[in-house]
Amino acid sequence: MEKKKVVVAFSGGLDTSYNVMYLTKEMGYEVYAACANTGGFSEEQLKTNEENAYKLGAVKYVTLDVTKEYYEKSLRYMIYGNVLRNGTYPISVSSERIFQALAIARYANEIGADAIAHGSTGAGKKPGETTHFSYRSDNISIYRLFTHQHLAEIKQNLSKVIQLPVDSTGPLPLRGPLPLAGGGNASSVNQATESCQNNADVKINFVPLRGDFARGIFASVYTRAVEGMSQEDYQKLFEEYYAASPFVFHSKEGISMKEVVNTNKGLVHVELHDGYVHIASCIDNLVKGAAGQAVQNMNLMFGLPENTGLRLKPSAF
Repeated sequence: MEKKKVVVAFSGGLDTSYNVMYLTKEMGYEVYAACANTGGFSEEQLKTNEENAYKLGAVKYVTLDVTKEYYEKSLRYMIYGNVLRNGTYPISVSSERIFQALAIARYANEIGADAIAHGSTGAGKKPGETTHFSYRSDNISIYRLFTHQHLAEIKQNLSKVIQLPVDSTGPLPLRGPLPLAGGGNASSVNQATESCQNNADVKINFVPLRGDFARGIFASVYTRAVEGMSQEDYQKLFEEYYAASPFVFHSKEGISMKEVVNTNKGLVHVELHDGYVHIASCIDNLVKGAAGQAVQNMNLMFGLPENTGLRLKPSAF
């Protein structure tokens, strides 16, 4: 009996590597590994991808070069227009996945494949001792303490709020006027930031933790409250800021991960206590942080309503 052909969209990461091995050895399929390159791989990485694909059992490996197509049909227009999401992120983030998917689909048709398989991490994560189930199950741990890769983005966004240069190194001092939603500056906020001008020891202490759950990111942030601002003031600030957002909502009640799992929603909760303000937020990082973001970007690119195809409700937790 002729084996069924399966094309694996192969990045070389943990999930797609497992896919190749599982589909070959456990399912008995004829696996074709295809890497759709939009410019994010070096020649050395592509060579390693090819070697690993054959080691894992693929009958054939190909690199599909879609850098020119991606640039001509998408990226250059976003560069020309300086298109940003939320005024910060280049809209090209995740938009390349559309072209990768098209390239993989074309290749599958060319070879007469029966199916296409792909991964889910979206980050090309390599196997390590902390990626195994025996480590993750019933466990919680801190990782990349004070050195997380998203610190640069956090500082970049804060620098816009407090008007500081992005290229400053070390702790980020809290200075300058803090603009409120809808424009203008609150005098109480200005007073507080002015009083912090000599506090060079103010830092971003980012402590990421990973726990025993399959999906989701929950952020817990606190800082000194602005003198004169009440709980209601903070709530109004967040409600006004996210009023136009189709997916991010401020909640007056405490939030939990299960409220956003399997949706494109983001929830934010703010609470004032004993001179400090605490902000909690949560998203499903596989939807809001990955697949949903790609669809949302596509909607913006094609002039569709931003929430098209994304008004999802979870059927299970």
